[in-house]
Amino acid sequence: MNNSDFNDFSNQILRNRSFQGQVLNGADFSGADVRGCNFRNAQLAGANFIGAKIGLSRRQIAVLSAGAIAICLVVGDVLTRLI
Repeated sequence: MNNSDFNDFSNQILRNRSFQGQVLNGADFSGADVRGCNFRNAQLAGANFIGAKIGLSRRQIAVLSAGAIAICLVVGDVLTRLI
């Protein structure tokens, strides 16, 4: 098995996976679903993300939305009590 086989993630569903700190130079993520993945401090020189689905995952959106709603409720309650 050659080294490039380990960096072939093309057309895979990789949602919410962590690649933090990994060396992924030249990796192929073409057509992959990388929504919610953590690439913090990863080495990605020459990596291919053509056609990849990127952004937040549904889980991340739900958590952020719930947090925003909770903050709005608390702020609303505080403002109501001040008035």
